[in-house]
Amino acid sequence: MLKRVVVWGMVVGLGLSMVVWGAPVVVKVWQSEGYGLEAVEELIESLVPGIDLQISEYPYGELRMKLFTTLAAGDPSVVPDIVMVDSIWLGEFVEGGYLADLTAVVADEAADWFTAFRNGSQWPAGGGTYYGLWYDTDVRVTMYWPDLLLQAGVNAGDLLYWDTFIPAVKQLNEALAPEGIGGFRFDMAGSWAADFFFYPFLWAEGGEILVQEGGQFVPAFNSEAGVRALQFLVDLVSEGGVEPQMECFWGNDWAARKWAAYIHGNWATSESRFPGTTAAERMQKVAVLPYPVSEPGKTPVTLAGGWIMTIPAALQQGAP
Repeated sequence: MLKRVVVWGMVVGLGLSMVVWGAPVVVKVWQSEGYGLEAVEELIESLVPGIDLQISEYPYGELRMKLFTTLAAGDPSVVPDIVMVDSIWLGEFVEGGYLADLTAVVADEAADWFTAFRNGSQWPAGGGTYYGLWYDTDVRVTMYWPDLLLQAGVNAGDLLYWDTFIPAVKQLNEALAPEGIGGFRFDMAGSWAADFFFYPFLWAEGGEILVQEGGQFVPAFNSEAGVRALQFLVDLVSEGGVEPQMECFWGNDWAARKWAAYIHGNWATSESRFPGTTAAERMQKVAVLPYPVSEPGKTPVTLAGGWIMTIPAALQQGAP
């Protein structure tokens, strides 16, 4: 068990140290597609003698279902040693009894984390029991190509408020369409569309998804704030000429300059989308802003998430 925790910590935090094994040890890791742990596979194996790191990757939805079926079986002989879990899955996996309690090895490391991420690796959130270490974290932002805005004659400040955002993206569309570049990508491709394009606007307007009444949570988004948030999206299409996109490329299309402006996870500005570049180099090419709000004085709201690296409970339960 200790061996698995040490390797897991090294994979996630790259806190590599020399560990001597009595015999070759195969460590199986399941990751979500495109997260790149294989990039450090040889490094870890060279620094930890006797380790055979076997990394398997699966598409997002397939990984979730494969984890559910495999971990539910509870057979230590078939479960992977290290698993990557989306932070929004954490609660259901913990409540299913599938993940190991790692408080003893995570709590000290987590002491310096930002509160939201510290609580987000516990279940219940903020309850004090940790179930993993963050592989990465992210937020949603408005990103744009400054040179394309300049070419279209659009001021970046116009992307900060609803009433100027809509004519700005319309102008971007009209100016850049001859080059095959869209003004703004409105992502309606998956179940996360509401997370990216409704909840932040709802919250910024003072609304809530749910409220507690009589000890139960009830829907609250059908409110004045909810109507204002949805009306902005309607106006974006009807007045701004923005066409909802029904296929998601996770920021690859924006990195390829298919869009001048884009609301998405900040991973779309990372090295994963701009291989071989430094943060300083990317800052010379692309820029980010918070979500637009309805008027000055309103506070922009975003979403934070990311992936947590953990180990199955079946391994902890079977450890000596």
